[in-house]
Amino acid sequence: MIENTPFDDVCWMVEVNGAQWRRMITHIMRDEAWQGETEFYQYSKGVRIKYNKATHEILELKYNGDDITDDRMLKICVQNYHYNNFDDFFGVPLAEIEKNRKPRIVAVSVNNIVEEYFSTHQSLDAKVEGSIEIVE
Repeated sequence: MIENTPFDDVCWMVEVNGAQWRRMITHIMRDEAWQGETEFYQYSKGVRIKYNKATHEILELKYNGDDITDDRMLKICVQNYHYNNFDDFFGVPLAEIEKNRKPRIVAVSVNNIVEEYFSTHQSLDAKVEGSIEIVE
């Protein structure tokens, strides 16, 4: 478990609109991501991202089959380290995000979440969902 979550941390829930999330995804998918020089994130089941690496454009952004419109509100969870460095990691100012809704701590220990999940879900079998498609 230490390899999976080496730094125990709190989790912050922030609310972003679709336009902000699109900007965040575009920032995350920047060229440095393909050179191993930046962060890359886990996305919830049901997220579908189609990204053109050559043009730096998101071609498709869906959740559970529905397009993410600019005005759709989404709740995302980030660890304290990423929350404290939000602007750098996501390319959108945290001050802008805070205007949507006040961020709040929703868990005090990421490790406890992972440990509890594993203790209640036996014989897990990971499968690649293909939720992120990169085209050039």
